[in-house]
Amino acid sequence: MFVRTALLSFTFVAVMAIIGVEASASPELQRTWEKAEIWVKPAGGGLINSHMDDQRLHQRLIKAGRKLPTVIFFHDCGKNRKLAGWHYARFMARAGFAVILPDSFARSNRIETCSHWQFRPLAGAPFDKVHALRKSEIAHALTMVGKLGWADTKNLFVMGQGEGADALAAYDGTGYGARVVSAALCRWGINGPTDVPTLVIASQDDRLFNGADAASCATMAGERSVEINLLPGYQHDTSSLPEARDAVIAFLRRQINR
Repeated sequence: MFVRTALLSFTFVAVMAIIGVEASASPELQRTWEKAEIWVKPAGGGLINSHMDDQRLHQRLIKAGRKLPTVIFFHDCGKNRKLAGWHYARFMARAGFAVILPDSFARSNRIETCSHWQFRPLAGAPFDKVHALRKSEIAHALTMVGKLGWADTKNLFVMGQGEGADALAAYDGTGYGARVVSAALCRWGINGPTDVPTLVIASQDDRLFNGADAASCATMAGERSVEINLLPGYQHDTSSLPEARDAVIAFLRRQINR
């Protein structure tokens, strides 16, 4: 029994060391990182979709001896994260980026602010409270990614979709080389470093904007370096548009430090 307990304890410590759990963060916040998805295409291998607790994947990536340019993707407001997050992650991973998708809904009793399929805002949802949670998840993810032995923090980028993009635009911290704000109106403003490139991408007539100016993020940017790409159509999930996917990948590739 002692040997079994010791072995389990050792395994737990080893896994926690690899995924980079920070004891000072609350258990709720930790879970958003611990339950993150990973999309990656190792050199000489096929596309892999796994999770942060996949010890074999971490070891394989570390043993490969090459740091990977990494994108942390912050999903939209609904539990159906296999829409924008999944599609963008696949395409970015195929393009050579490791993609990490923290799970805001890993929090116990996490409230949705929109319908999980159509992403329509729910009446009475605690938008401000959830917005604060999302910003804390961004800060935590940027801390934790530096503890992964295979992530290239010199080529670390962030992207958000919808609710995740609003939080990312308003986030005033540092630690990333470029960001992509997709399908958002920057309802809480744009903060962050003025010298970090930002791509704003959206459908001109996004059905959830209710007629609001799709260029609103750019108009709030002030002196920040913002590139805006408005596409024809009404799709909220911009990953459904090939030109949007191409624009995101091209933008990220331009930010790579060789």
